[in-house]
Amino acid sequence: MIIKIKSMWFVGIDVSSRKGNAVAILNKNLKLETLFTSSNADELANKIFEFTGSNAIVAIDAPRIPSKGKGWGRKCEKILAKLGYRPLWTPPKEEFKKKEKKPSCVWMEKGFLIYKELYRLFDKENIIEVYPSAAYGFFKRTVIKLDFNLFTRKNRTDELDAICSAVVAYFYYKGGFCEDYN
Repeated sequence: MIIKIKSMWFVGIDVSSRKGNAVAILNKNLKLETLFTSSNADELANKIFEFTGSNAIVAIDAPRIPSKGKGWGRKCEKILAKLGYRPLWTPPKEEFKKKEKKPSCVWMEKGFLIYKELYRLFDKENIIEVYPSAAYGFFKRTVIKLDFNLFTRKNRTDELDAICSAVVAYFYYKGGFCEDYN
C-alpha cells in the first residue's frame, strides 16, 4: 500500500520508560530537521503535529497493542525471533492490569499512550510500529543528512533509534515494510 500525501515528513519515536521519548523528524530528502525529547504523550503528539501538520508517517518503536491470548509475544515478535533477533516480548492485556508491573510493561504502556494521542491527530494508516534493531541491516546504501549538533550526549542511542524509525517510515511511504503481524 502506497500512501500519497502532498509534502511529506517522516517521524520516528523511540519510547523510553526512564528518559524522555526521543523524536526524530526527517524531510522528504531524508534530512534530519529536528530531534527532541518529550516525556508527555500529549505534548509529544502536539509538537509533532505543529511541525508536520497531518502530512507525516509516524513510526513508533513500541508495540501498538498487547499480545492476544494468554501468552507473551505477538506474531511479529515470533517471526523476528525466528530470524535471529531478540525482541522484547509483548505481554497479554492481563499483565498491564497488575499493580506490580514488569519494567517492560511500563514503557509499553507509555507507547500505548503515544499511539492514542497520535491517533487523535493523524490517520491510523500513517502511524506504524517499528523495530529498529531489525531495520538497521536494510539501510546499507541509504544516505541520511544528520546535523550532529542536534544530538544529546545522554540519549544518543535512543535518538539513533528514533532516526532509524523515521527512515523505516520513509520506506513504508515508498511501498516497503508494510506487513502487519500482530
